[in-house]
Amino acid sequence: MLRLGFDVGGTYIKAGVVDTNLIKIVSRRIIPFPSDASYTDVAELVYALSSEMAAELKIQNCRFKSVGLALPGILNEDRSVLKRAYNLGWYDAPVRAAVQNYFSDVPVYLENDANAALIAERHGALRGCKNVVLLTLGTGVGSGVLLNGALLRGESGSSAELGHVRLFPDGPKCSCGNRGCIEALCSATWLTEEGKKSVINSPTSLMYKKTDGDAGKITPKTVFDSAKEGDGYALAIFNKYVDSLAAAVAYCADRFNAGAVAIGGGISMAGFFLFSALKARVKEMHGCRCRILPAMFANDAGIIGAALLYKFQ
Repeated sequence: MLRLGFDVGGTYIKAGVVDTNLIKIVSRRIIPFPSDASYTDVAELVYALSSEMAAELKIQNCRFKSVGLALPGILNEDRSVLKRAYNLGWYDAPVRAAVQNYFSDVPVYLENDANAALIAERHGALRGCKNVVLLTLGTGVGSGVLLNGALLRGESGSSAELGHVRLFPDGPKCSCGNRGCIEALCSATWLTEEGKKSVINSPTSLMYKKTDGDAGKITPKTVFDSAKEGDGYALAIFNKYVDSLAAAVAYCADRFNAGAVAIGGGISMAGFFLFSALKARVKEMHGCRCRILPAMFANDAGIIGAALLYKFQ
């Protein structure tokens, strides 16, 4: 059974056709998130990408079984309106209606991106887990919480927005306006900005060499790769990042009495280098013994979870 899944983030829009019987992406697209795009612009792009994939798979008139969108931020109770998405600059955006305009009688579903990733990981790394927190680390930080096997939504039906929990009140400013939030300290954005500073201020760093001195070429992978190779500047950034992420993991484990904390999003692709340091730091600094797991679907979790939203309506 083929369904559409879209993972809409502040950096990219990722699209896929998912065989929901096999939990497998059979066609995919990825495009940069257009600067200052409105929700109506994105609805149009969703249809354009859907049409491309439908043509590739020889599906007439985009007749997929359903369309699901994983979105950053807080949705209203019936998950039709995106109330707040700081990274996109969207407020009270009727996204479901805008997308539905293009798909006539094909059902359209919306979900917070981290909740969508958690739904996907219930078929992956978190199969069989009943009490778990998922942190998705990308442009921002999303979070999903499973308590006694049920997705935590709270009184208003919105997701657990742990990215805006304040770890350190005197920390860097967050996109929400506060300081020291988990998102401000543990996102890919923080790593990129710190790497840029190093390239600009430290021409002897390996990151400078890898980017030919162009700070605009810095990515989290550049920082991780340089740290793996022993570059002192990159290691200083890496160690500070791991300290912050360890504090976030310990907070999540303690708050929800979670048996596991899973890490997804693009940052999870750092693999053993990150997870070995993170596990040691959590145990050493916080005495927390919960399991820390890499998400199985990594950058595909949003697409797969979005395609599976029909099961949770």
